[in-house]
Amino acid sequence: KFVMTTLRLATTWDGAPLDDGEVSTFEVELRETGLAVRADVPWYGDPLPTSAPGVTPGLWDFEVFELFLCGDAGKYVEVEVGPGGHHVTLLFQGERNCIRSDLPVCPEVAVDAETRRWTVSVVVPWEYCPPPSTAGYTFNAYHIHGVGASRRYEAFSPVSDGDHPDFHRLKSFAALPSELNSALADRCNQGCWGAAAEAGGL
Repeated sequence: KFVMTTLRLATTWDGAPLDDGEVSTFEVELRETGLAVRADVPWYGDPLPTSAPGVTPGLWDFEVFELFLCGDAGKYVEVEVGPGGHHVTLLFQGERNCIRSDLPVCPEVAVDAETRRWTVSVVVPWEYCPPPSTAGYTFNAYHIHGVGASRRYEAFSPVSDGDHPDFHRLKSFAALPSELNSALADRCNQGCWGAAAEAGGL
């Protein structure tokens, strides 16, 4: 049985509501091959990275959609995709303690210049997902865009207990919807995270 939930990213990083045209929506679905994410996001036409589409370190400095999924003992995966097809997927063990930054995914991206929206679909393989905690999974999603003083940071669950946007503030993450949470735990409670870590020589 596939399980899916649809969510709205409708606030700035510190909790201010977005205008209707600024809101992003995203779906999270469990599939045979992994955790599927599809997002529909406003497009601002920011400059793209100079590198070819593919794994792109530092993508958070550009226009980007990000999803974080946190499981047991502060282990979490971060997936970032930009409207030019650039992407990066990272594993963390504790806040900002990155243990893998070279994980491949295959996002499908489409930009509609007329509606000023872009969509991304990406499947996060099960081996990238952290093992579940007894309290269940938490997550957050972000949309970043703009250049210089016009830089904007938007969040599904606001990270409003600080004076700057820190997207690795795990205590600000939201609980994953219950049906999705239990189904995801059944999929990931199989040492998948350990397999990914071992592949990096950890």
